[in-house]
Amino acid sequence: MIASTGAKVNGLDENVFSALMAASQNGHKDTVKLLLKHGALVNAIVTDESTATVFASLKGHAKIVELLTEHEALVNPIVTDESTAIMFASLKGHAKIVELLIEHGALVNPIVTDEFTAIMFASLKGHAKIVE
Repeated sequence: MIASTGAKVNGLDENVFSALMAASQNGHKDTVKLLLKHGALVNAIVTDESTATVFASLKGHAKIVELLTEHEALVNPIVTDESTAIMFASLKGHAKIVELLIEHGALVNPIVTDEFTAIMFASLKGHAKIVE
């Protein structure tokens, strides 16, 4: 209803957080679909360099990660703390998301200064399925 009136779907709050990021983080698939349909920027970046894909990966919303990647979402952005979406998914034990990200080209050994990798995060938390 609101997006159909020409409302700005890419507006940002004071934390430079978009509606797409909020919907992705909170698992609202239908809302994510509508925002993308109305031109939401799938690769918008907040101040810590996170994206909607990073938020969905961290929170375990596989269907949303899948939807975002279908809309050309970047899967390898490195956030300020030098982590990536696959690292967050590995740390939290979200095996389906790790699989989706790998299918879409996520680097399993990204080069970051603290030298942590996705397999290290999965091992740290005992997520054997991801380590496999």
